[in-house]
Amino acid sequence: MQKVTFINRTTAEQKLGSVSSAIISITQPNTSPAILQSGWYSVLPIQFDDTNPEVIKRKERKIPRIAMTLADATTIVKFVHQTAPDIEEMIVHCQGGISRSAAVAKWIAETYELPFDHKYDLFNTYVYKLLKEADKRVKR
Repeated sequence: MQKVTFINRTTAEQKLGSVSSAIISITQPNTSPAILQSGWYSVLPIQFDDTNPEVIKRKERKIPRIAMTLADATTIVKFVHQTAPDIEEMIVHCQGGISRSAAVAKWIAETYELPFDHKYDLFNTYVYKLLKEADKRVKR
C-alpha cells in the first residue's frame, strides 16, 4: 500500500472500483449501506456513529448513538493488515468524510508510514485511539 485517502459517502459511491484499491465503508447504524461501484480489490462495510462513549453518557437523545467498539476496531485493523500487501491505495469513507474516516486514515498512515496531513485535527480521537489499541492486540 502506497496511499490512504479519506472521503465522504457521496464521493465514495461515485468512485469507480479498482483492483488496486480497497475501501472501508463506514456508515451509521440503522442506515442503508453505501452503494459502491463494483471492481474493488476488497470492501469492508462497518457501522458505528461518529461519537464516543462519554458523549453517549452525557447526552439524552431520541435516537440512540452507537460508538465504535474494540471489536469494530479489530475488524478494521485485521482488514487493513490483510489487504495492505496487495493494494496500492486504501480508501476510507464515512458520511461526511471528516471525522471517522479521517481517524481510520490517520491510523493507517502512521502504521504504514504513508503521507497524511498531520495538522488535520478534525478526526475522531476516540476512533483513532481504539484502532491503536486494537493494533497492539492483533498479531500480524
